[in-house]
Amino acid sequence: MFHEGLKRLKLKYIACLASVLVAVAAAGAPRISLLTVGPGHETYQLEGHTALRVITDSGEDMVVNWGIFDFNSPNFAYRFVKGETDYSIGLSSMALFLAGYSPEGRYVKEQPLDLTPAEAEEAMRLIEENLRPENRTYRYNYLYDNCATRPLAIIEKALAADGARLVTPTDSTVTTIRGEMRSYHSEHPSYQLFIDFALGSEIDREATIRQRAFAPVYLHELAGSAGIAGAEGSIRKLTQGSYTLLHDKGEAPKESGIPAWVFVALITLSAIAVTIRDLRKGSVSKWYDAALYALLGLAGCVLAFLVFISEHAATSPNINLMWADPICLIIPFIIWFKKCKCIVFYFQIINFALILIWLAGQPLFHQSTNLLFITLVCSDMLRCGSYIYLNRKCHDRPKA
Repeated sequence: MFHEGLKRLKLKYIACLASVLVAVAAAGAPRISLLTVGPGHETYQLEGHTALRVITDSGEDMVVNWGIFDFNSPNFAYRFVKGETDYSIGLSSMALFLAGYSPEGRYVKEQPLDLTPAEAEEAMRLIEENLRPENRTYRYNYLYDNCATRPLAIIEKALAADGARLVTPTDSTVTTIRGEMRSYHSEHPSYQLFIDFALGSEIDREATIRQRAFAPVYLHELAGSAGIAGAEGSIRKLTQGSYTLLHDKGEAPKESGIPAWVFVALITLSAIAVTIRDLRKGSVSKWYDAALYALLGLAGCVLAFLVFISEHAATSPNINLMWADPICLIIPFIIWFKKCKCIVFYFQIINFALILIWLAGQPLFHQSTNLLFITLVCSDMLRCGSYIYLNRKCHDRPKA
């Protein structure tokens, strides 16, 4: 998303810039702007990126960025999946910040904030506090604590210190966090399919305007229409306009590779074809079921990890565990043995019942479902039903 790792910024350089910023900021109230970077082609860049620009009276022009991370840190991939996503705040010159995005062809827009000297100084104090070594690293949260929510929180705290508050416009649009994500991921359906699989009902609650600001591109829109209510009752605009510093030079980010719906379609069509063949011959295609349930079982293991072990927000509860079940992994191992036929038979009865509940309960569950999951689940249901039918003798009671 907005995980903008600026690897070129070494910690020693950041510390040096921080000390300079602290020193020159004391001379007078700085000018602070909200910077928004447009969406990029990587999946973690689809919602854009947010930073704060600080210009001091002495002419120092710097960017404060809460999106620093390091791919090369120990066990980064595992810790990211587990939810131990430690990000840090960084500081760079404005020139270096723009130079980093210019080759990517992403736009950079600036919105100068209309802060009073007292509010600007408080914002500066909060930024300096964030820059301290003990505060520089924070536990990143995709929805609630990221590169967009942190600058917004600083703006709100700075206003509150002066007795003012942020006033957001009334929006009649009813949406959810998942709905917001789908709008940003419209050109990346496979990525959204994973989001719909991995994240549960937590993101299907009605989202407030403030909650929607987890996305930098929406925060830019919100800032442009928001106001500041002063302690004395006056109202002024939060920003002093919007200025484009870098123009978008490329096409809108689009997904590359084979789309996920192609794989789902292949599974569905093959399930139909194999089931017709099995019913005609009166036997089960064990090789097909072994492959299908290995796939579902592995998907279930990933989901169970996210639900029960991961620290990521919004992964639990998740009704997709009703069909993506880790227990499915036993099928590829036992389906080959005649003695295990009845075990598989009763497993498929339970599996069929869970799938039926999942399908019938869609209007009742408070979790939006991707339509491709329904197709995939129906393929599973088809294989369950055919296995139960072809092995129905397992249910016959022995004669006395």
